[in-house]
Amino acid sequence: SGEVDGTIMYITLKMVDEDVGASLDLGTSMNYAFGSSGNLAVHDPSNAGTFTVEMASEPEDEDTEPEEDSQSTEEQVQPEEEGVDRANVVKGECPPSPLTVDRDPNGNSLTFECRQPLTADTMNDVVLDWAVSEDGNSLTVALSARTDGYLAIGFPVRAGNMVPADAVIGACSSADETLEVRPYKISDDSSSGVVVDNDQVISNQGCMYEDGLTTVYFTREVENGGQVALELSEEGMPLIFASGDTSDLVHHGSSRGAVQVNFESSEIEQQAVAGSTDRKSHGILMAVAWICMLPLGGAVGKLIQKMRRSPCICKLLFYTHAILQLFGLVIATAGFAVAVGKFDAGISKVPYGHGTIGVIVMALTFFQPINALVRPDAALMKTRRRVWEFVHASTGKCALLLGAFNVFTGIHILAINFGEIDQSLWVALCAGSLCLIVFSRDMVEKYCDQEVYLQQQSCDKHDEHRAYPDGDDGGSAASAEQLIKGDV
Repeated sequence: SGEVDGTIMYITLKMVDEDVGASLDLGTSMNYAFGSSGNLAVHDPSNAGTFTVEMASEPEDEDTEPEEDSQSTEEQVQPEEEGVDRANVVKGECPPSPLTVDRDPNGNSLTFECRQPLTADTMNDVVLDWAVSEDGNSLTVALSARTDGYLAIGFPVRAGNMVPADAVIGACSSADETLEVRPYKISDDSSSGVVVDNDQVISNQGCMYEDGLTTVYFTREVENGGQVALELSEEGMPLIFASGDTSDLVHHGSSRGAVQVNFESSEIEQQAVAGSTDRKSHGILMAVAWICMLPLGGAVGKLIQKMRRSPCICKLLFYTHAILQLFGLVIATAGFAVAVGKFDAGISKVPYGHGTIGVIVMALTFFQPINALVRPDAALMKTRRRVWEFVHASTGKCALLLGAFNVFTGIHILAINFGEIDQSLWVALCAGSLCLIVFSRDMVEKYCDQEVYLQQQSCDKHDEHRAYPDGDDGGSAASAEQLIKGDV
């Protein structure tokens, strides 16, 4: 009771937790303890104790008889539906909402029936308040979160997906950070795909800000001219929400969440934000292809030229090159398929030309094996073979450079636009892998050049010995000085 000067820890416990086979009763004793540091060391005995949770009953009127419960506890327990995962479901029978919004001096106000907390990765104190009209044709909703920037709530076409969706966005933390609460249409992950939608109709919209907490509220009809019709029945409907650091509609990064709300039973189920796993899968596949497999295969291919005097080694290098490039092509194709099949944004709308460059890189990549099938015979068509080798090498180098560049732009997009990875870590890993491959190739090239030089020297000495053997009619072999002067 009273103000607390120190650390406050708050937690919600289920009365019945089937996962661990535990249950709580009003009257269950609980233990507590606290330490002097963040380490889980043994606490001081004086910093521990036991308490009991008891319900404070209200005094009953003398003339009022207590009503008997019409159903026993066993009868009130509803069986769980088969196949339904309740681990992420917040149950409730419309917890009353304390939120009231005064609309005008005449006393007209917005009231809300229910309140449920929401959870998000980097958003704090996210709360959803709502009220469904008596005729079931409209929904009044308020979203609150700790932010000094914009706050957005969306109604997606597909659960957990930001695109496509209807949304309502606003900001009001200060005069400099104000954004009128208006309906928007979301057609792309980037800020250019979030535009005001004048076809949508909302009313009673507004924004409040107090002690770092922003609240955006509005009323919309089930059918309001947007892409999505509200589902206010027991089936529930998906919602998405996000916040920004400023009133500018820049990407929110990881400050977002997704839920399935049943406005009839007041159940809220947390959902994974769609696209995160797909983006990471796409990035990992492309990084493996364009930072590891294909550059390594290209490095092996360059060594083939150095080892032409050793047919066995040359053949081994050729097949190693072909296998590495084939696996790299398969992995890159898989990553490209994820992008085409899972991402809704248009190719030209991806920042830094990432999508356009990706298409060019894959076109060059698919050209390489086709080009390899028409390789001219080196012995019969020397001129055509030189032209082919130039085209094959140049195309491969362009694909490798553009592919590596696109991997680094992809890392930047995932880190800055979506906040899903550590940019420094991934840049360091990819740059380190490329440097290791280039360094290893240069070391092997130097070794090969040295071997070729030694072989050439050996061949030259052997040819000189054959031309001027000891005891020939001309006497001894000509001196090096005579050979240089041209006397012999």
